[in-house]
Amino acid sequence: MNDNWEYDIELIGQTGWKSDKDGNRVPKESRTRVMANRKQTPRNEFYEARQSGIEIEEIFEIKPYEYNNEQFVWFEGRRLNIYSTYLIDSEHLEIKCSSKIGDFDD
Repeated sequence: MNDNWEYDIELIGQTGWKSDKDGNRVPKESRTRVMANRKQTPRNEFYEARQSGIEIEEIFEIKPYEYNNEQFVWFEGRRLNIYSTYLIDSEHLEIKCSSKIGDFDD
């Protein structure tokens, strides 16, 4: 298994609610910076996701103890949805990141 941990990503989770300057209720977020391995998307998974309107952007491996059910990843200036996680073993958690086709970055 490739354990270079050469990519710096931010896990983004919702910790509650706050009010913006106009008084609207908006999510309050927490950000946790972690090191990750970047993986290639298997071709069949890429096409299956595309048929469901999901654009697979990235797959990362991180340490399982660093993940606390966050919903998003910030990587290279893009905010991505975490749509799936998979515990490979006690030292590796795979997180699959996507954007719905037509979504916009923050």
